[in-house]
Amino acid sequence: DVVDAKGEVDPKFIARLRLAMDILGIVRASDLTPEVLHALLRGLGADVEANEVDRVRGKIEKAMDAAGATKSNGSAPKVSPQHVAEGLRRAHVLEVQPGRFYALLSLAEAEVVRIALHTRADRAEFLQEKPNCQVALRVLQREPLGLGVLDASQNWRPAPFRWHAKAVAQCLLYLSAESQFNARDIQALRFLLRGCAPWKPSPPPNPDLLRDFWLASYAVRRRPQPALWMEQPVARIFAGEDEHVRMQHESVLREVYARLLEVGLLPSTAFELLDQDKDGQVSPSDMRASRALGLGLPDELLLRLFEAVDLDGNRSTISAAAWNAAFDSSDDGQRPGAVSAALPNAGEPPRPPDSVPLDVLRRIT
Repeated sequence: DVVDAKGEVDPKFIARLRLAMDILGIVRASDLTPEVLHALLRGLGADVEANEVDRVRGKIEKAMDAAGATKSNGSAPKVSPQHVAEGLRRAHVLEVQPGRFYALLSLAEAEVVRIALHTRADRAEFLQEKPNCQVALRVLQREPLGLGVLDASQNWRPAPFRWHAKAVAQCLLYLSAESQFNARDIQALRFLLRGCAPWKPSPPPNPDLLRDFWLASYAVRRRPQPALWMEQPVARIFAGEDEHVRMQHESVLREVYARLLEVGLLPSTAFELLDQDKDGQVSPSDMRASRALGLGLPDELLLRLFEAVDLDGNRSTISAAAWNAAFDSSDDGQRPGAVSAALPNAGEPPRPPDSVPLDVLRRIT
């Protein structure tokens, strides 16, 4: 039963939007072309498809109308970070829609739901006491990752963005103690497991609780798993917020370094090209020129690159010293301080993790 939930917008999210808009050159509504908006959304972590951005643009335009944005001198109205944030909120592009719930079912429960769907297939209202409630029976798909539809009530509609189903599928994999996730999956999981939309002010997830749950789930799995979980990608989910940000920045810097080498440039040379006025500083507008300069950096990567280098968080300029220091300090991907954490081998009786109460394991079993 999808609802429109409002809430306070985090000032940090507004500042991040402003930086992204400066980098992409978004000043007026006419600047929000499908390509630019697609890059903006992907830079913010929403893995939307190119054919889905029109819905978001429409919501931003409605937010501008509601705020009274008007044309000036016959040109398109100016768009602010607040307009974009409100449009993203209305589109629910960065979060699972409020009122849309996902429940895990046993096979017996799923069969009961399917019988109910079949017996009420001719009804517009699946539940008389909740006329707006619609239900679908879905199944986890691995290739491509997402949720398939086995059956659904008459007026059920899928989520407006396909990446929502993919994100929920990633949560299901985490709940079942999967260990292999890429960097974008981990970032999406940390947002979802926070239980709050990224545009809302909220505390970071408790890494100890995330780890304890995963270990409890792991302990009752039957399939063989890697013996050293701390050496698997899933360990990044359990990092503290500062460590997670550091690993994110290093991942971005490695990707940028590789892309620059593909076009035959060192990071120091790339900085000299970006610093077009030769003042020793690179601004967001300078970053915007990277495509024309042939640096091979996609627009969606520019926001994350600026944040990875701008450790002071001033969001205005990056000095040559900060740029070179960032690329010089990025490591080879090894996580310092990582320790081995052995788990029981397949076939051996699982030993309850030290930090998980035995009654929790019994309930899961």
